[in-house]
Amino acid sequence: MSRIRWSAVVGAVVVVIGTLALMFGAARGNATVTSLNSPSQAADLRLENAYYRCISIQTRSLVSPSEPVSLNVWYEVLDVLRGAGVWLTAAPPTDALAPQLTLASRPGPLSCHGMVVEARFRLSDGKTVIRIGTGASVPGNGPLPRPEL
Repeated sequence: MSRIRWSAVVGAVVVVIGTLALMFGAARGNATVTSLNSPSQAADLRLENAYYRCISIQTRSLVSPSEPVSLNVWYEVLDVLRGAGVWLTAAPPTDALAPQLTLASRPGPLSCHGMVVEARFRLSDGKTVIRIGTGASVPGNGPLPRPEL
């Protein structure tokens, strides 16, 4: 008989602890969703979308989707990949004449939140020509706001 009562007590404790854990988890999940749906987060996400669209448009003004490119790994190449990586074609590492894409800090009215896409074209005579992307801009300067988790 005492064994049955002991099992019932242990069972009740497990149910109470489980219920409390689920309640706290649900409350925390709700708070996270609420914070991500806040007006400031929505504005940050709109800015981020505009920024990466701007990077894609500037990149497309410099190279076509079928044109192989190399990426300068020493600069902010991740933003170029995030903005235009879906349609970019990578050049083999041995292709010295492939345009090299990078981001450069150039605050101003024709930039993507203070950054522009640059393409360095190496000519057959060894000279390098630098072109800057055009066609889109996003006002502002500095790093993009990152969502708080």
